[in-house]
Amino acid sequence: MTFPRQALRIEVSGQRKQTILQTTSLVERRTVLLKRIQRFREIQRIHMPGFDSRNHRHSLPSAAHNDTTPTVVEDVSLFLPSELNDYHRRRYCPAGLAGLENRLRYAEATDALEDLRHHLRTRSFTNRFKIANVTGQINNTRSRETQNHIDDKVRQSQIQYCRARTALLALRGKGEWEQVLQVLERSDVRALNERQMTQQEKDDIERVRLRAGVKAGVNADDIEDERVVATVAAVGEGQRRPSWIWFSGNNHEDMDDPLTRKGTS
Repeated sequence: MTFPRQALRIEVSGQRKQTILQTTSLVERRTVLLKRIQRFREIQRIHMPGFDSRNHRHSLPSAAHNDTTPTVVEDVSLFLPSELNDYHRRRYCPAGLAGLENRLRYAEATDALEDLRHHLRTRSFTNRFKIANVTGQINNTRSRETQNHIDDKVRQSQIQYCRARTALLALRGKGEWEQVLQVLERSDVRALNERQMTQQEKDDIERVRLRAGVKAGVNADDIEDERVVATVAAVGEGQRRPSWIWFSGNNHEDMDDPLTRKGTS
């Protein structure tokens, strides 16, 4: 349930213009998601007796949602135990329900982190392949679309991890588990052959944008995203430390792994 809602949010918030076919597909997916949420409400009434989502918007943490009614289905609150405050969680969640979400969220965060590493490896492979083999405007345009598709997957895994970790923090509180599932900053989302952009590089790009007529601060986050993808650590920069995400987990994936190549499709 959470994954389709998240995917829709990313697709809708994307800046690339959608075709009529893509718009139609989006409407269909929203319809399917609405039916799934309605079915979820029926199940929720069984497992959370006495709870009515229409009367408990105030039970959500104020930082998570505003008081306005969502206008799109992907923004509808599910009111899982992690979304409720302590009082309503004790009142409406029978014994074991919050613990069940706790275990599911930990697995979700772990899987999302592994997916993020996989998509970052795929992104590195795609960039290397483009530099070595892609020439011409048409091929470069197609390659850019493939890269955009991979970037969306990276962003999706990043958001999924952050949401799962936030839920875990609400359910567990602070503890030793945070040493494994650390806070994922924007600068942490980079491959092994990518580095964090320096402030000087950011300032240079901002000056170029200003000369081109782009207002300062507009899409400032896109600057770092674009440069992190395109810029790799140079020779002699071995002291740069990789992101912490590469020190978590035991799975290894080579650039020639079929799964890496499959991620570009």
